[in-house]
Amino acid sequence: MRRGRRHGAWTRYYESGARMFAGAYKNGQRSGDWVEYYESGRVRATWSYKYGQLDGRWTTFADNGVKQQQRVWQGGQEMEVIDCAARGCF
Repeated sequence: MRRGRRHGAWTRYYESGARMFAGAYKNGQRSGDWVEYYESGRVRATWSYKYGQLDGRWTTFADNGVKQQQRVWQGGQEMEVIDCAARGCF
């Protein structure tokens, strides 16, 4: 915490102790890369924030690790949704 605001690395855990989310705050705003995990430890989703707004690719994964969907964000606005099964994802 800095001046009453979240600042720095932040992690939330399942009751089992496994990581649920990991990311960072800068002056109370979400910042940089964030990751959500299945309780098994596999990655469920990845996304990024810039100045507290979604910015970049939000990618979701099935519990077997296969990419399901990507959403492209710019300055907090959703620009595109890509179905990985239909169009492929990179």
